Parts: sequence; structure tokens; C-alpha cells
Amino acid sequence: MPKLAHRSQSPKPSREHRAVRSLRKAGPPPSGVVVITGASSGIGRATAHAFALTGTRLVLAEPSASP
Repeated sequence: MPKLAHRSQSPKPSREHRAVRSLRKAGPPPSGVVVITGASSGIGRATAHAFALTGTRLVLAEPSASP
């Protein structure tokens, strides 16, 4: 009897994909615009990217950015 090929498991979705799924389930924000401070790094950047992938309009701010 021939051996059956092992079906590889699908890769675990990234944090970003899980965040986008959550945002899509929640629906668009009531105003249609999201304001994110600290958007140049860390959680702010990841949040901005996740919202951008859903097509939400964004206002991004970074208080420590130099002019």
C-alpha cells in the first residue's frame, strides 16, 4: 500500500492578519476616520498599518518627530 503524503499544516496567521480580521469584524469607525498618535513605531505603527489595510481613513501623528 503506498504511503500517503503528509498534508502540511497551514502557517499560523501573523499578528497583523489577526488584527485586520478583528478590525473588519468590528466594522468601520462611526466617524469614518481614525486618529493614531505615535504612529511612527511600535504599536502605533502596527495599528496604523492594520487600519490602512482595511481601507479606513487615517490621521497619523508623531509628537516627537522633528520639523
